[in-house]
Amino acid sequence: MAEILQLFTIERRLYPPDAIPWAFLLTESNLQRLRERYKLKTLGQEVGPAGAIAGLTGTGGEFSAASGLQVIEQLILQPTVIHVQISGGSDIADEFVTHLVQVLCEIGNNNNILQVQETTRTYQTVAIAKLRLPSECLFSEKIREFLTEVVRPKVVLPGGQPDIVLERLSWAVRYKMDTTDFMYIPKALTIEPRQGSKPGDMIYYTVSPTQSRIHLELLETLESKFRE
Repeated sequence: MAEILQLFTIERRLYPPDAIPWAFLLTESNLQRLRERYKLKTLGQEVGPAGAIAGLTGTGGEFSAASGLQVIEQLILQPTVIHVQISGGSDIADEFVTHLVQVLCEIGNNNNILQVQETTRTYQTVAIAKLRLPSECLFSEKIREFLTEVVRPKVVLPGGQPDIVLERLSWAVRYKMDTTDFMYIPKALTIEPRQGSKPGDMIYYTVSPTQSRIHLELLETLESKFRE
């Protein structure tokens, strides 16, 4: 069974115009309010091509979730977007955004954001996982033969024998849309040996464009494919 050593969630919510109290967010008093509420080390403004403020980006904050203190790696606010990267699973990200929405209601002196339906919501989860899966299982026998028999002899250097190991394995998940109202950006699907770990440790860096529960299910299914 997959063992999750570290877990982070990126959650992105898109709202209709005017749901987020954007003008109020740009005042220094409310910027300071957000900095203090989430202990953000930085919270800066991003200026767009026309000179208007296009977004707010915060880093290095913290959030007291029901399960304990969590790290806010990044918080991005735009006129129609809430984007957060936070330690923990999707449930933690949901809990944080729910808390943030309440803060935005206080800042805007209204409940607009609660009274509208989100346009869409996406998740991307990043997990450092220990799997019962040697990295050489992740590519075919023909690729292994090519690397060993063809590539390896050609990359020998004087006094140095090459050791060819898997480093990166990633796909882009692209979405065809039936609407032109918005577009999903491509999402990464990644599994690769954790940098700095030994191959025998079978520790992987993994990324999935899903909630954390589904991410774990995918890893366990992958493991089972190589035990059949």
